[in-house]
Amino acid sequence: MARGASRDLNPSLPQSVIEREYEKDPASAAAEYGAQFRTDVEGFVTVETVERCVGDYVERAPLFEHVYYGFVDPSGGSADSFTLAISHGEGTSTIVDAVREVRPPFSPESVVADFAALLKSYRVRQVCGDRYAGEFPRELFRRHGIGYVLAQKAKSDLYRDLLPLLNSGRVVLPRNDRLVSQVVGLERRTTRAGKDSIDHAPGAHDDLINSVAGAADIVMRRDPDEDLPAWYRYLIPPGCCDPVERRRMAEAEAVKIRAQRAFRESAPPGVPPDEWAIAAQNVLNGSAPCTLEFPAEEESYSDPYAIRGY
Repeated sequence: MARGASRDLNPSLPQSVIEREYEKDPASAAAEYGAQFRTDVEGFVTVETVERCVGDYVERAPLFEHVYYGFVDPSGGSADSFTLAISHGEGTSTIVDAVREVRPPFSPESVVADFAALLKSYRVRQVCGDRYAGEFPRELFRRHGIGYVLAQKAKSDLYRDLLPLLNSGRVVLPRNDRLVSQVVGLERRTTRAGKDSIDHAPGAHDDLINSVAGAADIVMRRDPDEDLPAWYRYLIPPGCCDPVERRRMAEAEAVKIRAQRAFRESAPPGVPPDEWAIAAQNVLNGSAPCTLEFPAEEESYSDPYAIRGY
């Protein structure tokens, strides 16, 4: 049996292909292209790599110009933590804005109520999570006006797809020692069939990193047109310009649409929603003062910044 690196056995293989795979997943690429035998258990990522991705914040406040996403790792309250992560995208990067962890024992109903309030503050009306406990967590979130959709990937696949983001620095994590510890503590195991499985070590936990990996995955798979009306998709069809520029244009239009929707929903009683939206936008633009007349008890609404709660 011959053993050798891929370039030694096949010189026609482009070096750029190998370098790209090493950047995504060094351990897997070393086995695939570098003729390095795999061990049964390997470290997932180094602490230095993770620390380079940690931002200078504990939690970011919601901003109006961003579209946010949420991912939860539910728990029944007796053994594992119940966790939540909220994220948004900026260009090709993923920003994890907030994480929450409630350790057992706890009441799932109380935790869901708190998480739902946080999700609504980021304008998140639908959260993604795993299939834990069947209908149980979905029903709890629905009671608080939050939809619950099932994750498309198993957590091992979420961890695998998070690794290239960590290695390339395209994900920004909040300062959280437990989160960093859980990322570094993940282990890659190789089965007899040669398939990788990534999970926490025996006796350890991965509740926080599971939510963070899920929230990052939603951002990376998001469609920049998902918040746009059908006519806009035809206005800027795929292929008409550079993909990065198209994404920027689509996200800018989505911000405008969300702003108008938020202004209409926050109109005071007795004020036509469309008129309130126009007046509030004019105030934000600095082009005209608000001239609407309000009942005395509703005067606090004259500040459009107040209706956003920021």
